[in-house]
Amino acid sequence: MKITFYLFLISLCLFSNEINAANKDTLFLKDVYENPSSYLVSERILKFDSIKLVDLMTKFENWGGQNFVNYNEVKTGMTNEQITLTYITSPSGILKFYVNLIIEFKDNKIRIRAFDDGNVFRPGDYAGGVSIPAIQSRSSHIKSYFEDDMIIYKPTPNSFNYKEKWVSGIIQYKQDIENTITSINTYIKSNLNTETKSDW
Repeated sequence: MKITFYLFLISLCLFSNEINAANKDTLFLKDVYENPSSYLVSERILKFDSIKLVDLMTKFENWGGQNFVNYNEVKTGMTNEQITLTYITSPSGILKFYVNLIIEFKDNKIRIRAFDDGNVFRPGDYAGGVSIPAIQSRSSHIKSYFEDDMIIYKPTPNSFNYKEKWVSGIIQYKQDIENTITSINTYIKSNLNTETKSDW
């Protein structure tokens, strides 16, 4: 009788583990970073027909002016062949993060590399009788949320499911970067034939 009872308990535990495993999902670090060691999130080469380097840079600057109210502050570097931007993303469920966007120009093409540049400073707080310490700027990265290069989580959102909130925020972070690169590509291609006042 005891053996049968123990076998029943073991079967029940195994069944329970299978149900829990079936109700979980996994986000892998490689799904977010192209190169985790350098914090490279995305790298794309955009190709265009018959646009000189200097004209591509001008079109990019125009895109920047339209997409960032404080573009001159977001632009952190510029040479004859490269522009660097550092801006803040605000995905839900995780800290705000800096994105370092390096844009390199050649005739007829642009290479864009987006790097995770660390978290934005968050001041300390006091909530529910608990003191929450400040988080220093650039003290963590998106990959800080991962354990063994993955996050195993239950995909059902609720107020206590913090790992699901992390994953949603990380996916949003990655998508925001890809959307930014797509926006640059679309803007330049849609403004290929626009004439300026100097053309008149």
